[in-house]
Amino acid sequence: MMNKAVSLLVLIMAVMAAWTNAHIWKQTLAEANLEPQNGDKMINASSGNTTAGKTKMTDVANTTSNTTKHGGNETKVADLPRTLPFPPIPFLRRNVAFSVRKAYNLQAVSRLRFQEVVSNIGGGWNHAADEFVAQYNGGYYFSFHAVGARNRDFTLALMKNGIYQVTAYGTERSFEHGSNSVFLDLHNEDRIFLELQQGSIYEHPGDEAYTTLTGFLLFEY
Repeated sequence: MMNKAVSLLVLIMAVMAAWTNAHIWKQTLAEANLEPQNGDKMINASSGNTTAGKTKMTDVANTTSNTTKHGGNETKVADLPRTLPFPPIPFLRRNVAFSVRKAYNLQAVSRLRFQEVVSNIGGGWNHAADEFVAQYNGGYYFSFHAVGARNRDFTLALMKNGIYQVTAYGTERSFEHGSNSVFLDLHNEDRIFLELQQGSIYEHPGDEAYTTLTGFLLFEY
């Protein structure tokens, strides 16, 4: 189950990276449209030669001494947007990621409480309320995992604003695992938490952790 979740995560991230690259690259080309209008001329400041026609993107990328003349107004090429040698790599404007572990209320029906915060980049995880609060509109990925108690089954749900999105189930066999993952479109102040809806789960009393919840922002809009 964990391998499938990891594979799904990698696939989602690859698709989103490809889509974002294509979108940003298209926008970059549109913003860097340096083709002169009819009658515009290219003036080479170093040679004084004048050439008519379209400005090549390679000329803009490789030259800093050229100027483009539009109706008597000259603009230095250095002031114009430059082309990129490769499509830009998408970087999130916001860094949001969290991971919590080790539950301590193990009987249904209850909101799952976590003892430890592994990471909380961006401050989205509210440890006092045991919930994630979205601060930005965007696409988020979540995954969670739990282990059932001995000879007990369980149903664990990931909730968005009190409404279940996906559930994980463990059968009555001894210490059965249950996990799930989901991609969600969240808006500012949306809340995510885990709810143990039925049965009971097991958590190691010592220095081990079997129950986890992880989430992060894939893209912002």
